[in-house]
Amino acid sequence: MSQLPVDQFFTGTGLLYATVAVLALIGLIIRGVSRDPNVRRRALLVVGLLLIFVILRVALSEIPPRASGWIQTPTGERVEGLVMNPSFQIVGILMLVVGLLAVLLIGSLFLVDFVLVRQLKFEIPNILRDVTVMALFFVGVMMILIYRTNLDIAGLFTTSAVLSVIIGLALQDTLGNVFSGLALQTERSFSVGDWVRFGDQEGVVTDISWRATILRTRQNDLVIIPNSLISKDIVVNYSAPTRVHAIMAEIGVHYKHPPAEVIEAIEEASDQTIHILKLPRVDVRTYHYGDFAIMYQIKYWIKDYADVPDIQNAFFTRIWYAFSRRGIEIPFPIRNLYMRTITEETEKAAAREAENRIFEQLREVPLFDPLTDEETRSLASRARVERYFTGEVVMEQGQAGDSLYIVDEGSVSVTVSHDDRSEKLAELGPSAIIGEMALMTGAERTATVSASMPTQFVVIDREAFRKTLLQNPHIAEQISEMLAARREQRDATLAALHEAASQAPSEEKGQILSRIWEFFGFRAGARL
Repeated sequence: MSQLPVDQFFTGTGLLYATVAVLALIGLIIRGVSRDPNVRRRALLVVGLLLIFVILRVALSEIPPRASGWIQTPTGERVEGLVMNPSFQIVGILMLVVGLLAVLLIGSLFLVDFVLVRQLKFEIPNILRDVTVMALFFVGVMMILIYRTNLDIAGLFTTSAVLSVIIGLALQDTLGNVFSGLALQTERSFSVGDWVRFGDQEGVVTDISWRATILRTRQNDLVIIPNSLISKDIVVNYSAPTRVHAIMAEIGVHYKHPPAEVIEAIEEASDQTIHILKLPRVDVRTYHYGDFAIMYQIKYWIKDYADVPDIQNAFFTRIWYAFSRRGIEIPFPIRNLYMRTITEETEKAAAREAENRIFEQLREVPLFDPLTDEETRSLASRARVERYFTGEVVMEQGQAGDSLYIVDEGSVSVTVSHDDRSEKLAELGPSAIIGEMALMTGAERTATVSASMPTQFVVIDREAFRKTLLQNPHIAEQISEMLAARREQRDATLAALHEAASQAPSEEKGQILSRIWEFFGFRAGARL
């Protein structure tokens, strides 16, 4: 009997081994170019299967295909003769089964992982691929058994049907997980890398297997959830349809503050928080009048749900500082009672202590040297304290100003921009003075100042200093001389950025004095 083409292929050692070598090379190439650990494991499995195939082929060549045995004649007699060697048949079937599995795996790796995923960027669920490979493998094994044995296929299928019922009843939970996993991946409700919530479990999907889906929580714990439970529960995918996600938050503010002022402060804190998107804009709404506070609902947008804790921390920290600067109060719940006796003398002592602290700060400011102690103390009583968090902008270059800032605690960074270039001029610490020209003349800010760490300022604004000028107009001329000298020093520092040179100090002094009178609403040269 002539051999079939398949038999000729498997008995021809040269072509067979060349084919095996090519398939192994393809598997090693896929393993080398892929970064997916699952793909690398499959490629290594293929190489291992091909090695087993070669070993079985070598063993098969050493086993005689025929052996002595008894043959039954058409008349029913048994005579001695040559029959198929059982060892040869078993090894041959094993070799074909191993070769079939290796070919199916290398085909799925090349077609799915290399062509569709790597080249065409088209994702196919792992479970769907595995089901396809297993179905083809089952059909191939049946064909091998039909081709290599005298197996009764009808009886085999009848027996398989009975066994399937028994196995199905025994493994119904496991099979439920398998089919649920297949449905989840086919529907693509979520993918590896998505942030999801299943019931009370929240985390990023790290793997979707036949039996379960694995989440990694924010505490870096792995949670293994059976697929059948997921298919019966509500699934929230925070990474779909896009990774841009809206966060809802609430905050309560005292009734005495107008909503417009509160909303402005929250929007300022949002603009100062990195990773909160500028578009869509933060949405702040007054939505409830509570027992002790007006409740505000805040909706803001972020790029990735994974960053929620860090962004919330930064945002609400900046809200506190924005509220503190504006004197906006977050009230205690009215059910909390704080029993404390505060006498009028205690309050006055605390106010005097705060005023003395500010007085000492103002005495260190050269700009206020012309003031008497009494005038300085009066000015201190009209000053205010403002706090800024790390990274918040205190003032921006080019903005109009009317306040002077004295660094009380912390430090600030001073930068100047010119011709699309920015240069850091200085890092200023406690007792540093910022904004003398803005206080005295309303001049635009000449630099951008931002807090390098949580920083507290003593602030003197236009209205506070106007009362001092009303009491002693003569100090305006002395202050203008000091500002002219400071301007000349600043212009020299900015020369490296090609700023225009300042005018002569004598001319600058006269101009500054005129601007002081104009800014505070006095007639030039007035004497009150």
